[in-house]
This record gives sequence, structure tokens and C-alpha cells, in this order.
Amino acid sequence: MRSATAFLEQYKHPIVFGNLAIARTMRGEYAQALDNIDQAVAAYRPGLSALIHDVAPDIAAATHHRVLYAEGIDLIVALRYFRAFIFALEGDTRFETALREADAANGSDARSLDSFLFALDFIWLAGRGQAVNLPKVGGQQDGPANYGIFAAQGALWERAAAVQPHYYFAARNAYEIFQRNLCQGGPTRATFRWPVSCRHASTLPTSRRRNRR
Repeated sequence: MRSATAFLEQYKHPIVFGNLAIARTMRGEYAQALDNIDQAVAAYRPGLSALIHDVAPDIAAATHHRVLYAEGIDLIVALRYFRAFIFALEGDTRFETALREADAANGSDARSLDSFLFALDFIWLAGRGQAVNLPKVGGQQDGPANYGIFAAQGALWERAAAVQPHYYFAARNAYEIFQRNLCQGGPTRATFRWPVSCRHASTLPTSRRRNRR
């Protein structure tokens, strides 16, 4: 984080702001992470491109991609979805508002998966970091630091499925984990202040899992 902060003192680059937002989310520094996302959005200029080699296992399994690439506004849209994820971690009712704002930035006729896959990978990276840096829910020895990750993953996979319907299986899986651990009285129910997704998995279309994007 020190090197990123030092770099940003000289060059206001949206990718570095985004990386800093992910790093701060790993540490539970949510207010600072949200500020970094705002700074990334403000620093955006046309011609931006980004490449990710550290791809989440569920993304790799669903898409058979080992590298993710985005260009133009897709990276900024992904960070807007990541903002919604931070609200999910806090059990904040602004989660759904942030999703709608990201949807609006993405456009009503979006046909690219890149912003969704980037956001899902950012969520996975942040969740992996939280598993190391933050206490587990309910004092468990394993599992996530916060079950809000599954509500956010479900929302992003559902949006990806609107483009490629065979990804509905991934949305259902995420929502069902969320349901089991929170909507049915899981250990952090008291701190999760909004009921989003508690009945949502059962309303999704069924789809046959395919191997290609």
C-alpha cells in the first residue's frame, strides 16, 4: 500500500486507485476504499486497459479463461460494482442502490461480460485477503470473514447470466450459500441489516452448465 500511495502522489491513475481500494477492503478499511473508488472514477481517461492474471477459481471454471482483459470504461464500471460489494460487507442498505448506479453506468444494453468478471475477481481477491486479515464470522476456524461476499457474487453472476444464460448456475450457487448462512439464522444475521437475496435463488432460471463463455 505504501508504494501505491507514493505513486499516486505523482500520478493519479485509476488502476492504482482501484488496487488500493481492494487492498483497503482486505483490511476492513471500507471508508478509505470507497474514497479510492471515487478517485479512480475521477481519474478515468479514455484509452484505459487492464489485464488480470490472478483469476478466481470459479471464474476460471465457468469461463475457461486464465486471464481477464478489459478496456475503456469496463474497469471503472467494475469498480462501481465493487463499491456495492463494500456496502454488502457492511450490511448497508445502499448495496442495492450502488448496484443500480453501476448498472446505469454499464448501460441498459450492455453485452460485455468484462466489467462483471473484473468485479467478481476484485471481490474474490478482497475476500481472500479478508480471510487472512480479519476474524472469521462467528469465531469459526475456516470460512469467510463476511457472508456479504456471497450476496454480491450472486448479484454479479446474475448480471453476467443476463448476457450468457449458462452462468445462472453460478448466481444460484452464491445466493444459496448466502441463504444458508444468513437468511436461515446464520451467525452474523444480527449484523446483516437488509434481507436482499434471502428468497432470490429460487426465482432464478435454471440453466445447464457449459464450459465456454
